[in-house]
Amino acid sequence: MELRPQAPHTCVHCQGIQIKRPSPAEVEECRKHMTLPPFLSLYGREVLRLSSCCLFFSWAMTSFRKKHKDEEVRDGWILFGRLVPSRIFHDPIIMFEWETKSLLKPVISMANLLVLSYSGSTASHFFPYPIEDRNISSDREFDLLREWTHSCHASHSKCNAFKSAFMPSRLLAITASESVAPRVKLVNNPKCADYAALSYCWGGDQKLKSCTNNVRDLEKGINFEDLPKTIQDAITTCLKLNTRFLWVDALCIVQDDPIGTMDDIANMDKVYENSCFTICDGRSWSSKQGFLHNITRPTVSETAFQFSYHDSGRGSGSIVCYVDALDRDYRDPIERRAWPLQEFLLSTRILRFGDYQRSWLCLESDLNDSNSPLPGSSQGLHRMRVDLHRQYYKTTKATYTTSKEPGIRSNLVIDYYSENTLTWRNLVVDYSRRQLSDERDKLLALSGIATRLGRALQWTYLAGLWREDFAQSMSWEVRPNARLPRSKVWRAPSWTWASVNSPVWFRFMAQESPFLKLLTHDLQLVTPAAPFGALKSGSITVQGLIRETHAYTKNNAIALCESKSNEQPVRTLSSTQVMLDTQDDYSEDVHQVYCLVVGHAFEDATSKSVTVVGILLVKETGGGFGRIGYFRDPVGGPEWSGSCKLKTVTII
Repeated sequence: MELRPQAPHTCVHCQGIQIKRPSPAEVEECRKHMTLPPFLSLYGREVLRLSSCCLFFSWAMTSFRKKHKDEEVRDGWILFGRLVPSRIFHDPIIMFEWETKSLLKPVISMANLLVLSYSGSTASHFFPYPIEDRNISSDREFDLLREWTHSCHASHSKCNAFKSAFMPSRLLAITASESVAPRVKLVNNPKCADYAALSYCWGGDQKLKSCTNNVRDLEKGINFEDLPKTIQDAITTCLKLNTRFLWVDALCIVQDDPIGTMDDIANMDKVYENSCFTICDGRSWSSKQGFLHNITRPTVSETAFQFSYHDSGRGSGSIVCYVDALDRDYRDPIERRAWPLQEFLLSTRILRFGDYQRSWLCLESDLNDSNSPLPGSSQGLHRMRVDLHRQYYKTTKATYTTSKEPGIRSNLVIDYYSENTLTWRNLVVDYSRRQLSDERDKLLALSGIATRLGRALQWTYLAGLWREDFAQSMSWEVRPNARLPRSKVWRAPSWTWASVNSPVWFRFMAQESPFLKLLTHDLQLVTPAAPFGALKSGSITVQGLIRETHAYTKNNAIALCESKSNEQPVRTLSSTQVMLDTQDDYSEDVHQVYCLVVGHAFEDATSKSVTVVGILLVKETGGGFGRIGYFRDPVGGPEWSGSCKLKTVTII
């Protein structure tokens, strides 16, 4: 069912709420305190009175009643409304909260309301998204897309420089028909021609996909109506933009041919880089939904209110605030999935269909039809993508002082938060927060980017880590509140972040341990054709300073001690903090833990103080050691170095 726009609620009480445009000085001050002074401050008893005659105040009371009774609202509670400018979040938002002076009662956060303006109004200069109901599948709407694509192909030398003679092993051939649906068939080993690629969310297994038992039938022809809506919309887009070939993974990769699949995945970087453009469906959770339906906001499922707005330089008007029914967390659906990350970064040109705008992203332009920034993390990823192509995967903000020993680096300084720097660790942090339908794809879904980086830098890839950046790459950890169970199927060795399902982040290394050496590595690939892809098994042998300790439970957390006597800890390492990799990496049966020192790391990106850091190992029953966590000790010093011994271990 298509969602239609809804007229926002407004009344004399809502119009009495006025939001003012902040001055540049106020916005700068907001960066320090996160919010501006409140535009609304109303005692709870007054909110309760107004809730009987105003939908907004009724909504405010509903949020209060979820945790408290009506009579409690009179007991010192105050409703606050604050504007949060776009420099804090990706777009300006309105934040409403219940607060009280009592330290025993926490703040009740109601919702962050998204803000729309009337097209061409005073407020549209600050709140860029308009109220609309737009048919983006019309020929008139596609005129702008044709203009974008033509301009880029005709005049952008940097974008055209990446075109090569590469062609995918299979493509969908599309033929327009005035009287019936488009004719579609699968073409094997197509001749050189322009093609588009599709990046989208599967949303579960696909009803129609290429398999060994139907691929010949698909080469004879595919019924357009049998295709999921997203692929139908992609075909429609190609025809309107005069493109006659389309690459779709579900149909152009034979899904039950493991060798052929690995070969195609190994060429994934070339598929997206050489497409004339990539169609990115940012709107849909599933291929059944499509992306050419109307751009509509707010919809009937979203509660909306109209408030007064004032701009000292332009005058007064109104804005519409609404509660996002999909709770997007400022990210479109595709930004939550793992595979689309590399598809986005590897593409030279992207035609992106988002919930609220259409965008053209290439190496020389960043255009959209709403004159507003990209949503969510796409802004930063677009900058990464441009840097990836322009710098050919060479980071420009890193300075290394390299020792004579292979695989050893010291005095590593990286501008980790630089907007223009593409680093592997930045990508891993983003990637680890995304979801996979198949846990076994953890390394595969990032193999295209790994292929590019490895070939460009001539570095050795170690299942998500790099030999030449070994110590820093090993310094990943999982936040305690983000730990998830370890994968049920083996997909990577324990020493790499690819072995866990949890989001990870990296410490800022100040100096690597001069004793840490990567001696050998043994990685068994699923197929030699994909050296940056899936593994059968893997191990590394390292030499370094190791401290033997014992683990025990303290205050529902894991702590370390020198030894145990009658199961009681002796000489506890009180300053050592332990972060386990997964929820199931520790049991009472684990007695001995080995601390491998990786080096010294900064506490955070701006800190000057350093701490001893390393990984926690346990002996595996089948031989070798397995990683179970990460440790840090801000005290460190002679006590640590004096208790360590130089040892050689094999980690599996």
